[in-house]
This record gives sequence, C-alpha cells and structure tokens, in this order.
Amino acid sequence: MSITKSLPTNKKHLVTVIGDAAVDILVRLPRSNAESVTFNEITPTLSPGGTAGNTAFALAKLGDDVSLHASVGSDGYAEYLKTQLTNHNMQTRYIHTMRNTFTLHVTVIVDHIGERHFAGLHHGEFASVYYPQSKIRQKDIAGSQWLHASGSRFDYGTTRKSILKAMKYAKERNIPISLDLNLRNPSNSLSNEYRKEISTAINMADYILGSAEDEICTYTNKKDYTEASIELSSNVRTVIARLGENGCLVVEPNKTPYQIESYKVPVVNTLGAGDVHNAGFIHAILNGMRIPNAVRYGNAAAA
Repeated sequence: MSITKSLPTNKKHLVTVIGDAAVDILVRLPRSNAESVTFNEITPTLSPGGTAGNTAFALAKLGDDVSLHASVGSDGYAEYLKTQLTNHNMQTRYIHTMRNTFTLHVTVIVDHIGERHFAGLHHGEFASVYYPQSKIRQKDIAGSQWLHASGSRFDYGTTRKSILKAMKYAKERNIPISLDLNLRNPSNSLSNEYRKEISTAINMADYILGSAEDEICTYTNKKDYTEASIELSSNVRTVIARLGENGCLVVEPNKTPYQIESYKVPVVNTLGAGDVHNAGFIHAILNGMRIPNAVRYGNAAAA
C-alpha cells in the first residue's frame, strides 16, 4: 500500500478516530527462490496497526490533524505506539493505558505475492476492547470535522459503548460519521449481541465501508454483494463495498449502484490497504471531492 499526495486544495481538518490500535509484527517471506536459502533468518519488523490505528496514521500522513481514541496495555508495544503517534504529530492525550493487559499485537506473515496471513493473536487479555466511556467528551467530539470508527469486536468490552457514545455526540452536531465494519469472523456469522450492537452503529453512520463478501454479505445474510449493499444503504447512507483488485461498489442514497475500478499496480503488501482506503476517502471528502472521485482517491491511497 502507499499514501497518495495530499490534494492541491488540501486543508487541515480534525478527524477523530476511535477503535482498535495495535502493533503489527511483520514477517516477510522471501519473494522468490533466488531470495530463499536452505536456512532463512527473517527479522520481524514492527508497524502501527489495528483498523482504527492504520486509518489514523494514514490520515496524519495525508496532512490531517488526528485525534486517536484507543486503549493500550502497560507494555513495550504501548510505548512503541505512543512514540509513533508523537513522530507523526498526533496527540497521545486520548490514549488510555490499562494495567495488567497487553497492547493488541498481531503477527502478520506477508507471503511471496504480498498477501497477508494472520498467525493468530497472542495469549492474554488485550486492552483494545476496553476503551472507557469516560474518555469520550462532548467538547472533544464537537471540535471534530469528522468521526471515524471501527466495528471490530462489537460483541464484548467497553470500546463498543464508547464508540456509540461518540457517534451519538457527532450525530447531534451533524458531524459526518464513517464506520468500517471490520467484521472478523471466520465462520461468516455474527452473534446476536454483535449484530445488535453493530446495527446501532450502522444506523448512526453516514458512510459504511467494508469488504463486500466477508463483511457486507455477512451482516445482511445475502449472497449477492450488490443486493447486500443496497439493503445496507437503505437509501439513507452511502455504502462502499470493497472488491479487492476489482475496486469498489458504491451505493449512494436514491442512486443506481456503480463500480469504481482499482488502480492496477504490482502487489507488494496488502496489509492495511482497506484502512488506508478509508483515510484517502475521508481526506478527499473533507477537501471537497464528490463521492465517486473520493472513492478513486481512496483507491489510489491504498494501491
């Protein structure tokens, strides 16, 4: 993935992002037989991660002011994340540190064609699902030009309640709200609790972004992603259904669905591409682009 340049009319906007911040431990496999030997010593690298975290860092790289609300543990991964936030001119005042918990960290294996494989979460309790509602204040949300949230782990913890509280404050002030569904469920099914909570968030969002088949079809229980996206839109919100190398299907209220093609570039690493797409789209809308061109800008940012 890459970050496209800021727009010619670029202005700084304050975007509040709330959800999961993590550290990705990247293990890159040899890209060809020429790079491979009998014994490969691979040194992992660290990178800021999490759906909300990736989007926040991408927005900062595009020139926006970003307020990231997330929980971290009391460990070295948390210190790494805070250092990265400072290095990218992002505030750390809304980062909540929890004792006796781990910062969410994920081992990601990037294969020879650039595709990602999650090696599973490490043992222990993760702080990311326990962002306290007390950290969400009306005046902080009121000062934002945009609110973006992640739908990750809406089945337990306090972060989901904090997200809904922030969305309520934003809705009361007509601040645009985007939600990345981020439904991570290998069985392609949602518990009743998850569906109930994420439905509340969806009903407050102006823009829904997510994988067409893995997330939007899963939520709507439909096999056809166009039908699923239309149902999710319900003529009241814009749905951007990501189709991988085929771009995005866009459903705007009271308009015929249309597809925006992706940019054809060599695949290096797909990790976080959808999150960066979120950032590009938000940045473009805030700088005056209409939805079709904003989706194209998001595609360019993620390419």
